[in-house]
Amino acid sequence: MPRRPRLSTGGIAYHVLNRRVGRLELFEKPADYSAFEKILAQAHHRTGMRIAGKETLDTNFDGYYKGETLRADLDKFFKLQGSVSR
Repeated sequence: MPRRPRLSTGGIAYHVLNRRVGRLELFEKPADYSAFEKILAQAHHRTGMRIAGKETLDTNFDGYYKGETLRADLDKFFKLQGSVSR
């Protein structure tokens, strides 16, 4: 059963964590980190979502993201990451 949509407010930062299933490596080589940074930058420029802080590890990435209309901005930001990377 899917999670109910969260009530969200624009103008505040949200913490987002993404981890690969089974804690397998998400970033296997240095070029993977570079590609991820490029995708983040492209999504930022397209949405205006502010990246307040981030950390990338071999098995996951997390960060604090802030938008004016958070739910729409956050959804669009992470959907763009998927579409830009394909």
